[in-house]
Amino acid sequence: MLSRAVRRHRGRVTGFIALLVVWQLCEALVPVVIGLTIDHGVATGDGSTFLAWAGLLVALFVVLSSGYRFGSRIGMRAIETEIHLLRMEIAGHALDARGLRADRGSGETMSLATSDAEEVGYALRMLGYAVASLAAVAVSAAVLFRIDVVLALVVLGGVPVCLVLTQVATPLVSRRSRAQQERVARSAGVAVDLVRGIRVLQGIGGEHAAASRYRVASRDARDAGIKVAWARASLVGLAQVLGGIFLGVVTLLAGRLALQGDISIGELIAIVGLTQFLVEPITVLAEMSAQVAAALGSGQRIADFLVRPLVLSGAPEGAATDRPPGAAASLELVDVRHGSLDGLDISSADGEVLGIVSADPGDSQALVRVLSAQVPTDEISGEIRIGGVPVTALDVDARRKRLVVAPHRADLLEGTLRSNVDPWERHHEVRLGEVLAAS
Repeated sequence: MLSRAVRRHRGRVTGFIALLVVWQLCEALVPVVIGLTIDHGVATGDGSTFLAWAGLLVALFVVLSSGYRFGSRIGMRAIETEIHLLRMEIAGHALDARGLRADRGSGETMSLATSDAEEVGYALRMLGYAVASLAAVAVSAAVLFRIDVVLALVVLGGVPVCLVLTQVATPLVSRRSRAQQERVARSAGVAVDLVRGIRVLQGIGGEHAAASRYRVASRDARDAGIKVAWARASLVGLAQVLGGIFLGVVTLLAGRLALQGDISIGELIAIVGLTQFLVEPITVLAEMSAQVAAALGSGQRIADFLVRPLVLSGAPEGAATDRPPGAAASLELVDVRHGSLDGLDISSADGEVLGIVSADPGDSQALVRVLSAQVPTDEISGEIRIGGVPVTALDVDARRKRLVVAPHRADLLEGTLRSNVDPWERHHEVRLGEVLAAS
């Protein structure tokens, strides 16, 4: 999921990374230019040289601010587009006409399309910042090599050590992020179930039991979120502490060199400024591992959902789709067995209005599931024919054009009846009246 996100936005991601690299390189050069300004413009008392270096510093800030501004804009476009594409994929799979084998509530599916999709999308952001941070570390090391080899070696050795130490908490973040997403999805599923069943719950006086059930699920999600926040905060805090220690060591060494006269005051300022700046890239690189760990967990959940099998496949090879039933097709069930249905036979003629009375609601529900393709055909015995053609020989479109199954269910919708039937207000009053009458 993550590599595909990079591939299908490679143009925007490349521009995003390139401009962020420019931003970070300029950030790294700021303390260097300040040091050169002091050595060549302040220490010498040369006003024109000072103004020239100050002008270069201003230009540097213009470039770095523009790089960050436009790079972030391009990156956010890629991120939001990827999140949108993921949501459309998840919705498309959930709404596929062939029917999804549902062992997951709609609330959990909604969680995949919201928080999980966002985790995967924002992994692109961390990728850009990570590459830019590595470039900044490389330039800083090159500058330090020109000033003092020992200091450069300390920096080049210290950064990897800090990164390795911060990775200790990464597996913990990954595990807790996945657990949190699962519990959030579960609580969302419970909430959706309660809203759908509110009338039934009120009818049997079950509101308090339902609220208690949701309270437990919501509390679990909250506790999981707190654990994730604690793990991430520990990771970032560890990175900042290590960065502070790293800064102190380098500053101590640089100060000693300045006192001995081995480096100038401008070089001392450049070294301290570079080292202080390096704390930020180190923290970003540490945060990246936590972000990627969370994105991997969310990506796995989305991938698992997208590969779940459908109830119906297309018509099998050689099926009789070339002789579909007529528009007023009859419906026949011969010795159908599924659930509580035990050898059910139904035969209706073309144009006939046929009412079926069921003493057991379970029978009617089982019949609805069988006819609406909520059950795989390999779990149904017997034959179902439309216009004399077995349903297994019809593709999904041919089947659904001639068989409509509307289970008895009440959904509470936001807004007015008009806004639900015509949400974009495209129909005139006469046409809308016809639609409402048909509804």
